[in-house]
Amino acid sequence: FEHVNLDLIYGAQGETIESWLRTLEETIALDPEHVSAYALTIEPATPLGRAVAANRTPAPDPDLQADMFSLVLFIDQKVTPEGDRQMTALTQALIDATAQQGGTFYLPYQLDYRSDQLQRAYPGVNAFFALKRKYDPSQLFTNEFYAAYGG
Repeated sequence: FEHVNLDLIYGAQGETIESWLRTLEETIALDPEHVSAYALTIEPATPLGRAVAANRTPAPDPDLQADMFSLVLFIDQKVTPEGDRQMTALTQALIDATAQQGGTFYLPYQLDYRSDQLQRAYPGVNAFFALKRKYDPSQLFTNEFYAAYGG
């Protein structure tokens, strides 16, 4: 074929993070022009939807699906200055969308979120930083997170 595009669905029963990683590795090896990845969603008016509703089969694990989605983002990130800028913009947009729904976000090791996003998602973070300063006034224990947002 001249052009190959692939659609992947993740989060099916029995799928693990390890099997999803293998799927992604095999997909990358095919060198497709485009790949789309979708979390499995259960539609009530389908055989699978009825089986989940009747407890005959488990619903997808949302935590596992979140981990699988994170892996897709990680694999897709280009390790270049432009790739880093794109990932920062994507991360900030995802955080804003999550906050608009009243959600929060996991504090990733990449410090791509803005201070206002951190404050909105974790309203108690200033109290945490105040306690950190109180109990560690000489700042013996610090890290990049604290330096960026609390120091």
